[in-house]
Amino acid sequence: MQPAISKPELTDAKSSTDVALCTEVSRLARLLARDQVYYFEVIVFEVEGTLFRVPKNGFEVPGSFFETLFSLPGPGKNGTHMEGTDDTCPIVIEGISKDHFRSFLSVMYPFKRTASTYEEWLGVLHLATQWDFTEFREKSVRALTVLIRPGNRTVTDNILLAKKYKVKNWLIQGYTSLIQQPKPLNLDQLCASMIDTLTIARLLSIRESIHMKRMIRLSHLVGNVTYGPTLTPYGVTDEEAVRLVSQMFASEIAEMA
Repeated sequence: MQPAISKPELTDAKSSTDVALCTEVSRLARLLARDQVYYFEVIVFEVEGTLFRVPKNGFEVPGSFFETLFSLPGPGKNGTHMEGTDDTCPIVIEGISKDHFRSFLSVMYPFKRTASTYEEWLGVLHLATQWDFTEFREKSVRALTVLIRPGNRTVTDNILLAKKYKVKNWLIQGYTSLIQQPKPLNLDQLCASMIDTLTIARLLSIRESIHMKRMIRLSHLVGNVTYGPTLTPYGVTDEEAVRLVSQMFASEIAEMA
C-alpha cells in the first residue's frame, strides 16, 4: 500500500511548480518583442468617484499636461509610477466633471460613439484647452461652430463662450452680428448678459461711426437710395464689418487662437 503524501510535501511541490512556471514566463517575455504601436499600457483615472481604465498612449501628447505628469519620477523603484497602475491606486483628477472626461475619452477612443451634442463637445473643448491638447481643441471648435449657429444660441452667449475659451472666429462673428443688426442695441440685455462695459462701449462706437458715414453718404445723394446686394440692413458690408471689429478689438483678438 502506497504511503499517503503529507500536506507539506504537496505545498512544496506546488511551490516548486509555480516558481518554475514564473521563471519560464519571464524567460519567454524577455525573448518576445513588444510592438512599438500596438502594445498598450493601461492607466486608471478617478474622476468624481468614478474609475476610468484606458490605454495610456492617448494621453502621451507632446506639450500637454500629461506629458509633464508622466515625465516626473514616481515613488517606486527606479522612479517608477505607482499611481494609475490599478483600481486601488488611480490617478485622481480633481476639479473636472466626469461627464466632460467621458466625452473627452469618447473622442480619444471612439469605440462605440464619439461626442455629438453641444454639452459633450463643450466638455471636450474645456479639457482640451485646460490640458493643451491642440488637436482635440481644434476638432471641438469645428464641431461647436456648427452647433452654435444663429437660432441655436444667442449672439451674446456665443461672445461669452468665445471670450472664455479664446476662440477668435466666434468672437469676430459675434461682434459683427451686433454691429450689423438693424435694430438698436439693447443695453439692458447686454449688461445682463455679463458682457463687460468696455466691450459694449466699443460696439456702440463702431455702430456710431457706421451711422455717421451712412448719413454723410445719404446727404450727397438725391432721390431714392438703393443698397447693393452685399450691404446689410445697417448699411455696411460683411467685409467692412469684420475690418472694423478687427481694428477696434485688435488687442483682444491677438490673444486668441
